[in-house]
Amino acid sequence: MRALSSFAVIAIVGIAAAPKVQKVYRGPDSDFIDRYQEVVRDSAEWRSVWAMSGGRPVAGKSARVPNINFTRKMVIVSTGMGPTTAPDSVVIQPDPKGAKGVFTVVTYRSCKPGAPKTTPIDIIAVPADPGSVLFRDKVVKDHTCPASPPPAK
Repeated sequence: MRALSSFAVIAIVGIAAAPKVQKVYRGPDSDFIDRYQEVVRDSAEWRSVWAMSGGRPVAGKSARVPNINFTRKMVIVSTGMGPTTAPDSVVIQPDPKGAKGVFTVVTYRSCKPGAPKTTPIDIIAVPADPGSVLFRDKVVKDHTCPASPPPAK
């Protein structure tokens, strides 16, 4: 019976749905100089992170700190693997298989010569969870990037 109940738990975890994601902010450049990844669980830290996010008024929207209810949500923040060249972008995605606390950070990389250096950022809010968070990186290069050299033999 013990083996059967363990199997049932594994099966349930394996088919868990990805958490509902609220897009908070995505921008082409932030004030972070190096790679930054953080899980924000309180409003004081959130105000500090938002100040560095590069969140600026766009399309008539205010640059005020977005209101997050930290009793129900936590904020996931990641910059690209920067600084990189514009127009790189970054997108945070929950694990497609629903693994709890796992997020893939996809950096869409451009290799345009002479482009300015930027540190793109993505910020999402997901249901609050006291557990740990794992960031996985994935880089998608566009047609302007040279082909990767073959591995050394």
